[in-house]
Amino acid sequence: MSKKRLIFVISMSVLSAIVLSILIFYIVIFSISSKEGKNDTIFPKELASWNSMIDDDILITDLIIPGSHDAGCYDMMYMAETQEYDMYGQLIRGARYFDIRVNNNHGNYVIFHNVINGISYDRVLEDIKKFLSEYPTEFIILDFQHFKNDSENMVFDMLEKKIGKERLIINENGVKQIDCLTLGEVRGKILVTAGTNIIDYDKEYLFNRNNSTVNENDSVLHSYYETKLNSYSSKKFISLSLSEYIARQKIVSSGLFVLQGQLTDNLLLRGPRFREATHSENMSTYVKALKDSKDLEYINIIMRDFITSKKSKEIIALNYYKNQVKVEYKDTFERVFDIKN
Repeated sequence: MSKKRLIFVISMSVLSAIVLSILIFYIVIFSISSKEGKNDTIFPKELASWNSMIDDDILITDLIIPGSHDAGCYDMMYMAETQEYDMYGQLIRGARYFDIRVNNNHGNYVIFHNVINGISYDRVLEDIKKFLSEYPTEFIILDFQHFKNDSENMVFDMLEKKIGKERLIINENGVKQIDCLTLGEVRGKILVTAGTNIIDYDKEYLFNRNNSTVNENDSVLHSYYETKLNSYSSKKFISLSLSEYIARQKIVSSGLFVLQGQLTDNLLLRGPRFREATHSENMSTYVKALKDSKDLEYINIIMRDFITSKKSKEIIALNYYKNQVKVEYKDTFERVFDIKN
């Protein structure tokens, strides 16, 4: 065999080994993540109206609420998808907080994740409108964390037109107002939060949120996130990162608190579904253990990827341990949310 031929054979062998390794890597990735969030078709109908079982006089800052991370990122390519079900599907499975990100794609307003565009923003609003018309006892939080290509003003104009301003909570006193609001006062309504330049939008129903790492003046919603902290392995994230985020909220001790429970795919190789598949049960164990934790009083919104009825039930159940369930619904709540006395 000539030297050139030998080099060619060796090169092809190395290339084949690399391709095979990549193929095996993604076969493993897809086999692990293929079922995450799927086949959640049988669940208690009470999840759609779980707010109705909570006392009217409970402060919304004391409620424990399932949240949806990158809520509109369903029906997207694998590397961008963070949810399995549409907004209505997430709502009837118990989610009440939604992280919404909208891109102005040449005049079409769509949900986006990084550089990937997804479903229309109008479809998200349609689902919310439908749900509130069917379940007027429920309270929803829409958190507009990110905008793209100057989508802001049209995003809010579309929200007003589709949902109706009468369903949007008016900002009368910022965080002081939020700290005093009860569930009874906000049933059938939506709290809308956005970045700390809300004054630029001139919308009377907008409330400030923090900017992920720093609390701004009059922020009604605190949602801490650092890429490094959310890129850890599942166990390290739970033991270190969640404690760090809760410690930050303890200093503030006001407004709504979003505990971001999802992992970040920092390498952009494995995808959110794989990361959640390796993390889901660990996070669920953490959530269920909160009932016996001193941190329970600080917990408000727990945000997850690939919201399912199981994840929502684990989060909503914590309201029981804070004695927030109406007396007449106690037995039902125990049954629906698998409360073991």
